[in-house]
Amino acid sequence: MTRSGQSGADVDPLLQRAWRLCAEAEPLLGFEHQRAIAEFQRILEAPVRAALVGRVNSGKSTLVNALVGQSVAPTNATECTRVATIYRNGMPARAVVAGTDGAQATIPIGDRLPDNLGRPVDKISHIDVFLPNAALRSLELIDTPGTSGHGGNAAPTTSSGTAFMTGADGPDVVFLLFDGVLRPDDLELLHAIGANRANTFALLSHSDSYGSGPFGGSDPIDDATKKADELAAQHRDKFCQVVAVSGLLGEAALTGSFREQDARVLASLADLDPFELSIELASTEDSAIIELLERIGEYGIVSSRPMAKFGAHAVIEHLRKRSGIAEFISTARPIVRRRANLRRVKNLLESLRVAARHAPRSAEVLALIDAAEMDPAFHALRELRAMDLILRWSPAHPLVAELDKAISGDPAFALDLPVSTPVSELAAAAMRKCGETRTRRLIARSAAEGEVLTVLERSYQLLAMRLQGAAFA
Repeated sequence: MTRSGQSGADVDPLLQRAWRLCAEAEPLLGFEHQRAIAEFQRILEAPVRAALVGRVNSGKSTLVNALVGQSVAPTNATECTRVATIYRNGMPARAVVAGTDGAQATIPIGDRLPDNLGRPVDKISHIDVFLPNAALRSLELIDTPGTSGHGGNAAPTTSSGTAFMTGADGPDVVFLLFDGVLRPDDLELLHAIGANRANTFALLSHSDSYGSGPFGGSDPIDDATKKADELAAQHRDKFCQVVAVSGLLGEAALTGSFREQDARVLASLADLDPFELSIELASTEDSAIIELLERIGEYGIVSSRPMAKFGAHAVIEHLRKRSGIAEFISTARPIVRRRANLRRVKNLLESLRVAARHAPRSAEVLALIDAAEMDPAFHALRELRAMDLILRWSPAHPLVAELDKAISGDPAFALDLPVSTPVSELAAAAMRKCGETRTRRLIARSAAEGEVLTVLERSYQLLAMRLQGAAFA
């Protein structure tokens, strides 16, 4: 592993250049700022931090369990769900309860967090949970208390959910879980934690019960997926992606909680017609069926029955695909990593400029920063600024999607080509895009559009140069 926390072949040039800037600036800063350099370096190499936010019962804890692949987060209304909880990789497995008075208490944990945290919820700042878990090596999760809204019936939450989530050590990306209706307090929360369009993913949760549910006339997950696409277009100025997911199905499939005995119970329901099944599920007193309902819900039962005769593995694979979470992890992981790197480097540059004002050799530090900002490795920061510009001018402009692809750092994605495309063909495609973008820039309809196209022209030029170098390496 490199200093950036990524394997050598996958190191983001953005981070490599940021590390070089830190090394160059350190001897030029006064002693009091050299400690800050060490802190910047720690943040650059740390795992990505993702905050899960949303209303009470929006499915944050089940999503945590699915992402971690372990049923550690309580999903019932316990004290833990009312306190911000940070899940990190570490041994031994333990929970460190941080009090509002600064005191800490360590609690051993088994399969999941205990219900009793040892002190009243309003006296707890947050909980750090350490687990020996491969997924948490690259992605730390912050499970926040659910926002209560204005209905009056929601469970109370502490104020710790956002108090420590600002500044350089706050979340790199935000996963907002919602039901498709974006409420004012959702936006207020996103603003409070410094979330923005560049680092916010909206997850249309509970997709397995969307619309008329599993006994309606259409598949609720298919309906939720279509709705997510509509919301992505409607809120493209607020979210970089909108995805439909089912935490319940994902938790059952990805944590190993669905077992062979569950498949046998499911198989016993296979011959019931939809009406008979709906009556059975609504009125059953069979503990095995009740447990199955809690584990995979009505949709999981309805849609998985044909696979049950093939055993638990077949059902798990079906649930995994339908949950949308495995696909989200696969497609979003490089985007999340890239957005995190951009946020961290942006914060680094801002902090270094502040430190340089009071440094003994201020002019030299500022010159280093200016040189770094002109480096091709930092071009993605110009792309982010271009994104802000076009979103202010025209949120629905096609250039928004084009910039998203450019910022991703994935050549095939940026060029709308299959991932299997040879490097030489990618390089040629990047040169063509560069020429096409230059022509588009010359007939731009506004100054904003012209500026964005100037940035994109440079993006394709740099991409072509990089790919040509890789082709001849």
